[in-house]
Amino acid sequence: QTINKDNILAIRRNIDDELQNYSNVKKDDKNNMLIPSFAISNNMITQIGYTSYLTNPITKDKNGNDYAKPIKQLCYGNKGLEILKSPNLSKIDSIKTVVITESIIDSISYAKIHKLDPNTTLLCGTNGQVTKAHKEVLEWINNKTKETQYILGFDNDDKGIQYDRQIKQVIPQAQIKKSVFKDFNDDLIMAHKLKLDYPYGNKEVLQRIQELDKKATQLNKNIERMPKTDRDKHIEDMKNSDVMLY
Repeated sequence: QTINKDNILAIRRNIDDELQNYSNVKKDDKNNMLIPSFAISNNMITQIGYTSYLTNPITKDKNGNDYAKPIKQLCYGNKGLEILKSPNLSKIDSIKTVVITESIIDSISYAKIHKLDPNTTLLCGTNGQVTKAHKEVLEWINNKTKETQYILGFDNDDKGIQYDRQIKQVIPQAQIKKSVFKDFNDDLIMAHKLKLDYPYGNKEVLQRIQELDKKATQLNKNIERMPKTDRDKHIEDMKNSDVMLY
């Protein structure tokens, strides 16, 4: 189905128009987003399955017991490397940038934050692990490309560091990029929430929070001496904007 702005990635992940850039992302009749996954077969990249990103996460098992964590995605077929590409990216030697993250959502977010050209960018997701199949696909791409920039954007945690090491065994020249928050989708969402221009760093986040804190401190200090109309206006403004940001 056509990818419109009522999908889960647009509503909850701040990813909307970017999805129109990729020909192989689909949506089913339940509004779940379908991302294809690939492996090497007969020395070619072949689709072997897909990941369904669920609009309504599954919270209970078939017996009605709560899961410790809701299931947010389901894999169909065999597990492989999630890949998104533009329909205009027809030749492998046209790839200038390959982005590899734990989730294709993070790769799309990284591309949006850094304003990468979808027509020369390949987006990859490992779906929370690094397997032999993932390495084989990436090694195949690396052997077919020249002067291509490889970006490792794994999560900003211990597992992310582990995945960095594993992929650099296959692509030693890959550059490691870390998000400000846990992952690049968090960075994308927080840019919207905190009204920050991206890309940004810890410095810009701290400055924004300090601005909010300063406004709250000043209001608290002067609240008794302020005319009631001014006081009410300040409180209303903070309630509608700053408090929501906090």
